[in-house]
Amino acid sequence: MKTRIVIAILASCLILAWVTAYRTRQNTPELNRMESRPRPKLIIKWKPRNKATAVPVSTRNQLPTAARPAANQLNSKTNNNSMVESPYNEKPAPPRVPAVVGQHRATPAKNKYRATPAKNKYRATPAKNKYRATPTRVPVICRSNEQAKIKSTWFASRINRNVPVFLNKVNSSLAGSARRWWLSNMHRKDISLDAAIRNLIEVVPGLASIRENRASCITCAIIGNAGNLQGSGYGNLIDSKDFIIRANKSPTKGFERDVGALTTHQIVYPESADGYHPGATMLVLPFKEADIRWLASIFTTKNVTRGFWRHVPASVSGASPEKTFTIHPAFLHYVHTVWLSNPPGKWPSAGDVSIVLGLHICDELHVMGFGASKYNRWDHYYTARNANAGLPIARIHHPAVKEASLRNKLQQDGIINLYPGKA
Repeated sequence: MKTRIVIAILASCLILAWVTAYRTRQNTPELNRMESRPRPKLIIKWKPRNKATAVPVSTRNQLPTAARPAANQLNSKTNNNSMVESPYNEKPAPPRVPAVVGQHRATPAKNKYRATPAKNKYRATPAKNKYRATPTRVPVICRSNEQAKIKSTWFASRINRNVPVFLNKVNSSLAGSARRWWLSNMHRKDISLDAAIRNLIEVVPGLASIRENRASCITCAIIGNAGNLQGSGYGNLIDSKDFIIRANKSPTKGFERDVGALTTHQIVYPESADGYHPGATMLVLPFKEADIRWLASIFTTKNVTRGFWRHVPASVSGASPEKTFTIHPAFLHYVHTVWLSNPPGKWPSAGDVSIVLGLHICDELHVMGFGASKYNRWDHYYTARNANAGLPIARIHHPAVKEASLRNKLQQDGIINLYPGKA
């Protein structure tokens, strides 16, 4: 009897609790709406900073406060540049620290040095490009000749920078052994050399130097008239030099491919002045007193027409006193005695005088158009080449053998660049 009473009481309590819970649920609609609402899904976006890191941008802040998931419920198992949908109840991933990881990956030591390697650093400003970028020419030592001049004791024992090169008001006197040597080669002994020189200086004052205060390396082409220039193809090489010095009659028209087209300086004496290139600086060789009187007359009286072995022009077309220089007689004596070892009864040729002159006014010398033909004759590039062309070496009024030895020695010591031409 008692057991039945207890069971009835418990059943009554259960029924009362269920009825109470039901009524409570009916009276709270907000709670019913939350339970019936579908659970929202969280969308995670990864916006990469660089190849090494990515910062997640979450849209969970857009959800209601009651529906926001906890931070540890987000799924971080994702790849860069991807979109991942993650439910709330997914197992959370261990926390990540993108800033620390990205910091080391963004600037690794290897990439840091790759950006500015030592090799590229020096390639950016090499010494060669540094000087090429300079708009004006800088003073430099020439490619090889200047160094060779320093090393050659033979050259150092002969070069004399104190010898006057051009005749002017400062050095117009001629005395000593140079005067005696120069007068001994003249036929007339009753002339006044000093008066002739003073008269010339009044017409052609000259300059002490022909370099025009140039500080940079001056390259020169010294061109003779030898027949080995035919077919040589030196024309472009010759025209690329600063000074292009020719001797005597040296036509260029029709021979440009072999001898070039330009002339900056031309060495002449009265008998060869008819081959002068108008506009070039005229360098006159005074082998005798009559040559000094002739040079003064072509700009004044024009009354000297008689030369040593032929008539000479009374005037020279295109020449002017401002671009005319007289090679000093003492310089001829210097070439004859020092460089050619004083051969008796022989004058130095205009070609070899131009080479020694180049040693004084140039820094780098390129010499071509010298030497005898294979027939041992002095022929010319503007005439036919055969066994009868030119004069035999024995009939030349210049020390041809010694001049050839001089050129070869200068080439051997690296003082000049001697071109053999086409045999």
